[in-house]
Amino acid sequence: MRSEERAGIVFAVMFFLWGTVVCDPFRIFARYLIRVSDRAFGYIGMPGIVSSILMTVLICLLTLLLLKISGTRFVIFIPCAIAAACLGGFTVWGFVKGEVYVPEAIVLAIPVIILIVLYLLKTDKILTWIADVYIFSLPLALITYLITYPLSKTFPQAANFLYINRNCDVDLMAPFNGLAGIPGFVWGIFFLVIAALPIIYVTLGRRKGASNGR
Repeated sequence: MRSEERAGIVFAVMFFLWGTVVCDPFRIFARYLIRVSDRAFGYIGMPGIVSSILMTVLICLLTLLLLKISGTRFVIFIPCAIAAACLGGFTVWGFVKGEVYVPEAIVLAIPVIILIVLYLLKTDKILTWIADVYIFSLPLALITYLITYPLSKTFPQAANFLYINRNCDVDLMAPFNGLAGIPGFVWGIFFLVIAALPIIYVTLGRRKGASNGR
């Protein structure tokens, strides 16, 4: 299967599952990135509009970087690196706060255990699929942060069927809401289109790596 075909399948399946518990580890990965960035930009006094743009750019650039890596033999290390980083970040933050949220700890620990088993079994093809799941969790998160969550803020009744927003608590378009008389989610559509173009381009350009079974 070509890498772009696999990417399309992964994205489509994850889109429909994004609001379910199945995607919790991947949603947490994206949420950590946004929260850390938001805290960092807030600490240095970054204006809200600039902060939202930079966080969108950050997610886009990280997606592009991971897509480039996924076109090499190092693709199988992407899931391990991300899962370990998330669990490590959660552990450090737990020590800092002096408390541990057990459900989230379990959600982050399970992927690490599964990945260790897959590495021991040397299932490179499965690891390549999982790498794409982690990679495309970022543009999926952008859909919620830029469009669906801001949409539910503008139209509260929409929250009843936008299950994709489950556990989403960051409205990246809040600083843009009402700017030039335009709702935040409309601005979000504009930013998402701009971010999606290079991601689609790089996705379609990924080479087929013989060493990782793609």
